[in-house]
Amino acid sequence: MFLVEATMFSTGKVALLVTAALFFGGCGGRGTPVPTALHVQTFPSDGVAYVSQAPPWNQVSFTAHLHYDDDSIGADSVAGVQWATDPQEYWVILKGNVGTCFQASLSRALVHATAQVNGVNLEGVGTMWCD
Repeated sequence: MFLVEATMFSTGKVALLVTAALFFGGCGGRGTPVPTALHVQTFPSDGVAYVSQAPPWNQVSFTAHLHYDDDSIGADSVAGVQWATDPQEYWVILKGNVGTCFQASLSRALVHATAQVNGVNLEGVGTMWCD
């Protein structure tokens, strides 16, 4: 009889520990990651466009993905992104998410991405080179 009671106590104790672990794991966890910025990717991946070449080789295309507070990057690209270059980067013409090089430059061109996600304005920056 003592052996049966000890076994029941151990089973109950284990069940209590499992329940507590599940409860505290749910309460103490980080929950759903929150988007904090845009992560800008380029194609080609090195961001280099060749001025002497015809499209698409004189172009770089950009996509934006959500960057979360846990440092993860979303798999899907963000819709409704506004793309812009700095005015002093005259050697790049940007149409939508595609930058076209018209002149070689030793300086990189920064391409800014902005989008509103869940009522929050998020920003990111990509880089392209005109060779």
